[in-house]
Amino acid sequence: MKTNFKKALIPFGVIVLGVVGAFASNASKQSEKPFADTTHGFYYNASAPVGQRCVMITDVLCSDSEVNTVCTDSSNRQLWKISNNGVTCTGILYKKDL
Repeated sequence: MKTNFKKALIPFGVIVLGVVGAFASNASKQSEKPFADTTHGFYYNASAPVGQRCVMITDVLCSDSEVNTVCTDSSNRQLWKISNNGVTCTGILYKKDL
């Protein structure tokens, strides 16, 4: 009886390992996203009223690729990717190489 149980358990274990491996490799492929370029960013102004602290700057060339230095505007303020309802600026932007 024990021999039959072990013989039946080995193929089941192989199938389970295959399924787990397939899900793990698919998750890593989905986490790879292409880098996006943008012509605008947000800087954080702590002295502005709540809801208006993330101020949009246009005419900049930034990317979310982490191979470059942090993207700044002409006043040397760090620029961020998104504004969360004007309250917080999130997502670091980097200078885009031309």
